[in-house]
Amino acid sequence: ALQVLRPERLLVHCLREPEGFFWELVKPFVTLVQGRDVETIFGNPVRHYAHKADIVRLEALIEHGGVYLDIDVVTLRPFEPLLNGSDVVMGRENIDGLCNGVIAAKPNAKFLRLWYDEYRSFGRLANVNPWNYHSVVLPNVLAQRHPQLIASQPFDIFHWPLWDDNGLRLMFDSFEYTYESNKAVHTWNTAVARHAIYQDFGMHWCFECHSTLVSMLRSYVPDPLFSVVIPCHGEAAMITGTLQSIVQQDFPSWEVLVVDDASSDSCESVVSSFAEDQKNTSPEQRSRIKVIRSQQAQGLPASRNIGVQASRGVWICALSAGDRLGSGHLRAASASMSHQPGLQLLHPGRKSSSSASKLRHRKSGKKALGQVDQPEIFDLGSDPNVALTGMLCLRSVWEQLGGHSSSLPGAELLDFWLKLRVFGVQHEAVPSLHVISSSAAFRTLSSSVADADGEDAIAIEHAMLRTKHMDLYSSARLLQDHLLVMGMSNNTREQLQELQSGNVGSASDCVFREFWLALSDLGHRRVAEVERRLLALDKYGDDKAVVALRWQPQVLRGRCACMARRFEEGAALLADLAGRHPELRDAWVFQQLETSCHAPMRWLPPAPSLDLDV
Repeated sequence: ALQVLRPERLLVHCLREPEGFFWELVKPFVTLVQGRDVETIFGNPVRHYAHKADIVRLEALIEHGGVYLDIDVVTLRPFEPLLNGSDVVMGRENIDGLCNGVIAAKPNAKFLRLWYDEYRSFGRLANVNPWNYHSVVLPNVLAQRHPQLIASQPFDIFHWPLWDDNGLRLMFDSFEYTYESNKAVHTWNTAVARHAIYQDFGMHWCFECHSTLVSMLRSYVPDPLFSVVIPCHGEAAMITGTLQSIVQQDFPSWEVLVVDDASSDSCESVVSSFAEDQKNTSPEQRSRIKVIRSQQAQGLPASRNIGVQASRGVWICALSAGDRLGSGHLRAASASMSHQPGLQLLHPGRKSSSSASKLRHRKSGKKALGQVDQPEIFDLGSDPNVALTGMLCLRSVWEQLGGHSSSLPGAELLDFWLKLRVFGVQHEAVPSLHVISSSAAFRTLSSSVADADGEDAIAIEHAMLRTKHMDLYSSARLLQDHLLVMGMSNNTREQLQELQSGNVGSASDCVFREFWLALSDLGHRRVAEVERRLLALDKYGDDKAVVALRWQPQVLRGRCACMARRFEEGAALLADLAGRHPELRDAWVFQQLETSCHAPMRWLPPAPSLDLDV
């Protein structure tokens, strides 16, 4: 309608605002009108939403005039030639009816007022079909009585093909009908959704030569729909396979942005040569592949964010050099989002218990002494990084969450996953989103120290992530995570210090690293250094990371006071904290800490064994 009719205004009447990425694409171009929930008309009850909508459209056209379109109507040509001085224009659905799915009218048109007045009999007439009498049959009756008030159009102007089996076949599985007369086509969404064959209709059909209509709809698929972002640092030998897996996709609405992260090898030239080679097979694909060159190494998370900022797609697919998309990856994604436009995230992980669920955490109730929350990483399998590789995130969500974080490089996928959990994103696990992941693609902090520290390094890394996302875990879980991080290895600590000294990432990233290093110092009983780091957090003021840490820094201050034998100070800090966060007193770690302040002890009793299965 925007492209073909070019209206002065496009008004969307609804009881509640639509959602989903399709709506977000058109929202800047429309005016949202709060609809009226029609409960009665002339004293007659109105129950079904379709009948409510029938009445609302008449009221709007009587008041404003203009063109009304059902949401499943696609305009093909301008309507001006049909108006020709008529006050009202409608199209025939069958020999007995005029369909109200398309109406063009002048304000306060007499035909519409007569039609509206006939609703005095709504629900009261015998021997008529109550479903469509007032919306389809009645306007045809009025047109026969008052032909001078309306220009009735033949069936092939707006509403052909019909909603029966043959009509759906013509629309979705045939090139027989060419739409030469149609000004619009009614796609009969309800009938399509109930049909065994055509209910799979989605954006992916537009590129598969199904029918005349489906091919015409291709121009309405956002291009690019997908932006595939690939950081590359010293991985020129691996990037070609990744690019090849993308150009071989059977869904062509994509772009690729390779971010050359100051590589010392020939990454930029390899990508440019690959793009140049595409002109022999598909000149269009050549323009879809771009390289962004960073003069200084930014790291994997920052490089991904740079690529996303330069991209144009509606959805973001973050890959690493060496990853390869499985056959049909983008097609499967487009099919899922076509049928569930409210989705904000698609990932290859294990199938969720419902077809489209929200990532939410369970509220933690009161726990027994020593009991902690399960990590609840939503059944991503033994290797969450692999399960999340190739996930597709709606650009608006990516930008709202600030993209990938550099606070703990190598754990950015899990970190982003936890951000999504807090956000409550609508997600879908799609097994057909198959990605072949290269083990070399994960330049992780934990993997670099795994040989020296074994599985404990990964457990500590996950503990650090949990302290970032407090809303997902109980106080008992987080306090035990403090003990884990206090046991951080020297290798992990040195890498955190290197990142911190280089100011890698945002101010929030620095806040979290400063807190983790403070925990490490506490584990080595370096009280003065812990207190110095906690004071350093104050310079960030109300930074969102400082706010996100909430009560955790004060727990460290209480520990420091007790460790320095300033017991009264420590007891006061902990009492104040427990007064504002009573749930802390349910955690055995906090109980023991309070005990050590009120009745000084040389050693704390041994802690219950920790469940490190994350």
